[in-house]
Formats: sequence, structure tokens, C-alpha cells
Amino acid sequence: MIDPGLTDFQSRLYEAYASQCAGHGGGEAAALVYRRDIRPLLLPPAAGPAIDLGCRQGELVRLLHADGFDAEGIDISPEQVALTQAAGVTRVRQEDFPVVLWQFVSACYRIALAAETGVLRGHVVAQNLTSAARKGTLTVQPVDR
Repeated sequence: MIDPGLTDFQSRLYEAYASQCAGHGGGEAAALVYRRDIRPLLLPPAAGPAIDLGCRQGELVRLLHADGFDAEGIDISPEQVALTQAAGVTRVRQEDFPVVLWQFVSACYRIALAAETGVLRGHVVAQNLTSAARKGTLTVQPVDR
């Protein structure tokens, strides 16, 4: 169970994250990193949609759109989302992205379990795993608690 005091603190922190902690994004730096480090690793835009978790003020989402991608941004900060939408990036929403990520991961596990067991419902999937992304690989490891 999540401590209500922690939840309140988290809400207050993210309400004004952009103006108090993150500042305003630098589009030129984001474009440089995107062109040099990110774009060469991406599949063609026709391969499917892209999502930017923790999109801040939407620089990456804007660059992906410019390159023809069907891209969407998610950020936990309502202020970041408002700034992004005010800058003209409309495919962005405010949400707690660890929750979104967990929903996706647990759905994948449930599908795999259903395929393996032939049972669609009743599987218990716990949130005690970590993942680390490396260029070209994805590693998922259980966490001992």
C-alpha cells in the first residue's frame, strides 16, 4: 500500500515541476541528440507508433512527428503537459507513466501465460521486476525482496 503522505508529496512536486525544477526545454539540444543518437536506431515510421514516456515539454514527440512518426507523449507533470500542449504538441497526456508501463508489461505476461496454459483469466502477475534497456537488447530480471 502506498503511503498517502508520499502520494500527496508526489502530487505537489509534479504540479510545478517545470517551473521549479526542470526549467524550459532546449529544442536545439534535443534536436541534436535526436538526430545523432536516437533517430539512427529507430525503425521506419511505418513500423508502428512511438511513445515517449516522461516527454517533458514534448521536444522528442515534436521531432518524431516531423519525421513522420505517429508519436504520443506521456508525462506525470500536469504543468509539463500544459506547456507541451501550449507549444502546439497535441498528442500528449498527463498520466503516471510507471502505471502505464506496468499495465503494458502485465498485459504481455498475461497473454504469454494464457498462451502457455490455455487459461485466459486467473493469473497473478506481480510488480517485482526490473528492466534495463541497452542498445539493441532488453533484459528483464526478477528482484529479490
